[in-house]
Amino acid sequence: MYAYASNPANLPAWAPGLLRSVERVDGQWVADSDMGRILLDWAPDNPFGGSAWRRERGALWDTGPHALSTLIGALGPVAAVTAVAGDGDLVTLVLRHESGPTSTVVLSQFAPPAAVSFECTLWGDAGLAPMPQRPDDLIVDIYATAASELIASAADGRRSDADVRLGAAITRLLADAQRQIDQARPTTAVTRLGAPTG
Repeated sequence: MYAYASNPANLPAWAPGLLRSVERVDGQWVADSDMGRILLDWAPDNPFGGSAWRRERGALWDTGPHALSTLIGALGPVAAVTAVAGDGDLVTLVLRHESGPTSTVVLSQFAPPAAVSFECTLWGDAGLAPMPQRPDDLIVDIYATAASELIASAADGRRSDADVRLGAAITRLLADAQRQIDQARPTTAVTRLGAPTG
């Protein structure tokens, strides 16, 4: 998935509303868009994108922390998790939050490109409330604020919603989910056939 999405030549296939075509011209990526021909400034490869641990551990340990932190932020701490593995790295989690509601997470790093998304929708008596889109133009400010809060928390012990305690809670939940998945996997029994006796 990473290799496909990180190749600019594939951008029109997974973002057809954005670009019609992309080609390499004189060492630069040039795209045909509704705005005309534009140059793409493509970031270098992520050295961790194709790492072994991503293939071995899959979405539970890669995108799972992001999904859990989103839901914990919206619904509060998790009292219990139930995990079920599907094909490949597909994992479904059912979370029971201490405040009473339940939430469901479906994770996969290897979904087909047409099925790739990161969405969170809360529902209740008032209807559906989708998570707002990430403000890409403010992402540097958001990360700077998070880093400042983390530094302040480490320096003076001031509690933050996203401090090391959140990371530890998420790690415990992921470890519990992994344990459930590992215990549910069928084991291969080896039967040795001996010579008949008697």
